Amino acid sequence: MAATTNKYASRSPNARKFKGFLTEKEKRRRLEVIQANRQYKKVSEVVLESNSGFVGAGIDHYTHSDHFNHMHNLRKNDDCIAKKYIGKYSTTIFANEGKDIINAHDQNKVPSSYLKQYESTIHDEDRRTYAAMTSCVDEAIANITEALEEKNMLKNSIIVFTSDNGGALVGSAGNNWPLRGGKHTSWEGGVRAVGFVYGDLLPCHSRGTENTGLMHITDWFPTLITLAGGNPHVGKKLYGVDQWNMITGEDKSGRDDVLITLEEDNKAGAHYRTGIYKNNAFDITTHAAIKMGKWKLLTGPIGGPSDWVKPQEINSDHRIVEDPDFDSTRMVRLYNIEDDETETTDLSEMNQHIVIEMLAKLHNFSKQSVPAQSRIYPRADFDGMGECISPWV
Repeated sequence: MAATTNKYASRSPNARKFKGFLTEKEKRRRLEVIQANRQYKKVSEVVLESNSGFVGAGIDHYTHSDHFNHMHNLRKNDDCIAKKYIGKYSTTIFANEGKDIINAHDQNKVPSSYLKQYESTIHDEDRRTYAAMTSCVDEAIANITEALEEKNMLKNSIIVFTSDNGGALVGSAGNNWPLRGGKHTSWEGGVRAVGFVYGDLLPCHSRGTENTGLMHITDWFPTLITLAGGNPHVGKKLYGVDQWNMITGEDKSGRDDVLITLEEDNKAGAHYRTGIYKNNAFDITTHAAIKMGKWKLLTGPIGGPSDWVKPQEINSDHRIVEDPDFDSTRMVRLYNIEDDETETTDLSEMNQHIVIEMLAKLHNFSKQSVPAQSRIYPRADFDGMGECISPWV
């Protein structure tokens, strides 16, 4: 999904007061958080026995603190382990924790050792760091895979490696060439992610093959829960669908469309509601994007870079390729991403019946939508979490 534009709240000035004594109110709040976590564990423990990681969008690789609240944000199950690993690189920690779990079963910073191998081949410093970080991750995955093999657990395991969005084009070494745009946009460079699935549970005929079926990030939850023997459909209706049959090549994608983003609170001015779709039931000034088969529709303000950016490795004086026909006042754009994956040709006027069908889908989604949860975490009581960020309800 496209990232939202809301800001994270600053950390509470009282967030560190738990180094001393707790008030009765604080104790009660902490108990509520613990009880909520235990209740969550009861629901999830059928398919999740152990977890190491953080809550939210990201942490510092070495201090393991949240980028926005500066609280420790590294846990192993219910325990805060951030202090234990201060100064150690996060990728190595995750790999070692993963190996420990297996063996017990019955900011662009990277260690210098990974940078040295690229000193003579990648001259751009940011791209060199990015490559080194990727090599570190690759080694960590190899270590986890080796541990699974040694414990004879790989035959009953699935390894999923996937991106969550395209590379950022501003202040980052990421690149999505030849796709258009990047992270924080709804262009293919921002929302088309790559990944792979590995494990002995995959049938032989599907190993080493490429699959371009339509899949949304929310599909991983029902896919993996079902594969592990659980029932993902307990409680609320899910948007995600089980895609295991598509992954194994037994069937086509389990979905016909993917809602990329729908931001009711992000609209262009009403005077931009013009043209042949101005009277549609869906407000075309709303920032939204949806895929349906080979078609992709974007409405409202685009937001973010709309250029094509060549990687630094391509020696060119013109790395940024602009669209000479780009019109920021246009509220409806339609692309055939099967034939035009770089999104160069708007077909919205030539295929009005397709646009109307996709606008109807957006209208239906908008009627079912609920107000977005902003990134200020309105239900999160950081003061009640102690020294480490915890899950909240």
